[in-house]
Amino acid sequence: SEHGLEGRVREINAAAAKAAREASDAASSAKKPRFVAGDVGPGSKLPTLGHIGFDELFEAYLEQMKALIEGGVDCILVETCQDPLGVKAALAAAAEAGRESGRDVPAIASMTVERTGTMLLGTELSAALASAAPYAPAAFGINCAVGPQAMEEHVQFLSSSSPFPIIVQPNAGIPENVGGKPVYPLVPEEFAEVLGGFVSRLNVALAGGCCGTTPDHIRALA
Repeated sequence: SEHGLEGRVREINAAAAKAAREASDAASSAKKPRFVAGDVGPGSKLPTLGHIGFDELFEAYLEQMKALIEGGVDCILVETCQDPLGVKAALAAAAEAGRESGRDVPAIASMTVERTGTMLLGTELSAALASAAPYAPAAFGINCAVGPQAMEEHVQFLSSSSPFPIIVQPNAGIPENVGGKPVYPLVPEEFAEVLGGFVSRLNVALAGGCCGTTPDHIRALA
């Protein structure tokens, strides 16, 4: 609504999902099947701070997710989460969207832990995990904010404490200002070595990249 697009939520999300579905199917094979995640970001309003009501946020997510499912996504990825109450609204909407569509669409929840060691509102990762647990996400983890090295402590916690598969999608390091432009310092090989170590040592089930990562980063990681 901040950009005058509130009447086009269904159109935009259904078109995006359809395009991704077509590309995925074209690249898929029996040896290497491809899947489509309907990506749901945090938006600009945090319910815990009173920017938006829970019910209003739930309805907005529901409209988006129904359109993504209609477009053919295989799962819903709720990512860069900053507010546990927003996570609850999103996971509740994902469950309802699946029910209304008649499809069993898994929902994944990924928190963003800042350099302070907590989420934006000061929430500990353990509290966010407890908050999301009643919705039984298909996977739970962290993404964005920092590079993989700074995530290790949090991934260790999830490896020992989370009952859900772990997803980790770091940035290519913390951006540096070079000539007025953000530059991410981690080259693909270093990014892949650290994150690959999480897969082998800490039981990470889903690994990928967030800000600053390129196709080269993902190829090295794969």
